[in-house]
Amino acid sequence: MSLEVSFDVIHHRDAEITEDAQRKAFNNSVLALCPLCLCGELFAGDLSLASSEQSPILEMLVIKKTFPCVRALDGVTFDLHAGEIHALVGENGAGKSTLMKVLGGVYPYPEYGGEIRINGAVQRFGNIRQAEGAGIAVVFQELSLVKDMTVGENIFLGREPRKFGIVRWDELYRRAHQLLTDLRLSIDPRTPVRNLGIGQQQLVEIAKALSQNARILVLDEPTAALTESEVETLV
Repeated sequence: MSLEVSFDVIHHRDAEITEDAQRKAFNNSVLALCPLCLCGELFAGDLSLASSEQSPILEMLVIKKTFPCVRALDGVTFDLHAGEIHALVGENGAGKSTLMKVLGGVYPYPEYGGEIRINGAVQRFGNIRQAEGAGIAVVFQELSLVKDMTVGENIFLGREPRKFGIVRWDELYRRAHQLLTDLRLSIDPRTPVRNLGIGQQQLVEIAKALSQNARILVLDEPTAALTESEVETLV
């Protein structure tokens, strides 16, 4: 089945959008329509110029992906500008998550056809770490947290602040606390992940993505496991 794509662009070039209108549009896109959304980096300047005069920060061109006996993606093309939030809409099995796994390096080149460009430069990711290095952070529907580790350890897993090869635990937990505070989460970063509910774990995953200073943030069904108050925190 081919991918059905529908976009909801927040920063429209023909009108000034208020912060409240942006929140409502994001809420409608993510909660009512889409299982998956993409957010481009904030555009520091006149929002009316963001889509019309700036080059896209991300282009996915004629992306194709085939599994045995199944063509999951059949020539999908779209772009993303700074300051935009896009929603990808489609039936179960339409290929939305597959497309994001291509973007996130889960399916490395050349396991797919087509081209990925970031700021005009062609990217051929061989793994997830390379995609992260290019500024892409993906929060997948399936949680990837290590249950026996703390919240802070999970957020900076593999990227722990170190000095002379020794993990700086105070710095790690300080930065984790700041990320959680930004998300309005009253969680002690020293809490083991297994002590959290599914909704809180989902928000920790988002905090982990934000800790990478990503330019492109991808959320796969971000509100599926969240309560109403947690959804309000996210949007």
